[in-house]
Parts: sequence; structure tokens; C-alpha cells
Amino acid sequence: MPKLSAVVIARDDAHLVRSAVSSVSFADEVLVVDSGTTGEVERVCAPFGARVLKIAVPGVESPVRWATAQAMHDWILCIGTNEVATPELGAAVRELLASGEPNCPAYRARDVNVFMGRPLSRGLIFRRSSLRLFDRRRFEWSGPGAPPGDAGLLPGMVLHFEVPDAASAIADMNTRSSLEAIQIALSGVVLGGFAILFAAFLQFLRTFVGSGNFRNGFPGLAWSFIDAVGSATTYMKARELVAGGDSARRGVEGRQLIRRSDSGRAHRGAHGLACKGISD
Repeated sequence: MPKLSAVVIARDDAHLVRSAVSSVSFADEVLVVDSGTTGEVERVCAPFGARVLKIAVPGVESPVRWATAQAMHDWILCIGTNEVATPELGAAVRELLASGEPNCPAYRARDVNVFMGRPLSRGLIFRRSSLRLFDRRRFEWSGPGAPPGDAGLLPGMVLHFEVPDAASAIADMNTRSSLEAIQIALSGVVLGGFAILFAAFLQFLRTFVGSGNFRNGFPGLAWSFIDAVGSATTYMKARELVAGGDSARRGVEGRQLIRRSDSGRAHRGAHGLACKGISD
């Protein structure tokens, strides 16, 4: 029976580390990658027998790939600090490895956001999955979003707690809209007021109705509304950036014109005094 090493990428919140490590405690080995957190990671992980690996050299491209080389076993299960493997996923992994060497070199698991205390597990949003389990002898980790074509799909889910409430979702939306607005502003394409409103309405329909988020109750409604507001905010910020750039250009051109005008007046004034002196 192949043995399993679980890798958890640590962040600052100690209570999140505890939840993540606890959810993968069924593994034969648990590695926690600490790349410079400010929390008490070792103290939190000690009751679970987890081994904490501190990255001494900053700028490691992939902490998971680095930790994989430190693992005792070839099969690797990977989650983040703000994630939790469900009991169903744990049971599926144990059953898979108990049956002998798995056929696939890697396996995916469904990703589900937990928002307002409820997993958004219904609708098209539930169909997202990412790479979670792999054999390091046959597969090289390049990120959770890049599973091979022959990757299997495991029962169970990985729950995400990155934006668990409305406040964090709005803060996340504000950050993302600022970044996306820069790209839109650089393209020079901006929308008018009614177009922005219509784009937000369409985004709400896509998320709430088209993706089936209405099946997730009030949290699904709130998630879809914040997503639609984010779409409108992005276009408004892009328009503001373009308008600010135009104003800045007009300001620079105006200052250059004033300097040229002042220079001309100074030249004409000096020329007039000279002419007057000659005439006298």
C-alpha cells in the first residue's frame, strides 16, 4: 500500500493552519511549509505530529515543489492554509491508496468556496476542480490549476475559506477591480454609464442564474451581487484612470503652452526696450 505525505502551505492565521492540518491528519506524514509567517505555526502543528519546514531562502518559486523533495513518501496531497479537505475526500484518498498503486499519476478534487457559513456547492461553480493528489515519480507539480489530461477526479471536496464573509468578499473585489481596471485603461476601451450598468446586470445574470448560484440560497445571492458590483466597479475605475490620464496630459500641455507664451512675452518685452533705446 503506497504511503501518503500531505503538504500544507502555511500563512499567518494560526487558526486556519490548525484547521487545514487537522483535515489531512489521515496522511502518513504531514508537512507544513512555513515561508516566514508571523504566527505560532510550530505550536499549532505540534498536537498533530506535523513536521514544519521553514524556507530559509526567500523567493522559492514553488513551495509545494520544494516541499515535495523533502517528503518521505512519493504520493503527495496538497492544500493551502485557508483550505480544508472534507472527510469524504480523506476517505476517498485512503481507499484509493489502499487498493494498491493507483493507475493515474495525479488526481483532482472539487473546489468549493465557503461563504457566509455555507459551501457554495450547487450550480456550475461546483464543477471547478484542481490538482490535489499526485505521484512525484510520475508527475512534477506546476500548480493546482494545471492537472494533466489523464488526471482522475476524487470524490469529496476542498473547502476554501479565503473570503468567508461579505466584508472580505468586498475587500477582495475592490483589490481585483483595481488590478483589472488598469488593464482595461491601458487598452483605451472605456464604457459609458448605461453600458457599465448593463454590464453589471449581465454579470449578475451569468453568476446568479446562468451558473446556478440561485441554488445556494442567500449566500449565493450575496456572492452574485458582489460579483456584479465588482464588474461595475472595474469599469468605473478604468474610466477614472483614463479620464485622469487625459487630464494629466492636458495639464502638461497647458503648462508647456504657458511656458512658451511667457517666453514669447519676455522676448517681445526685451525686444521692445532694445528698440526704444535705439530710437532714443
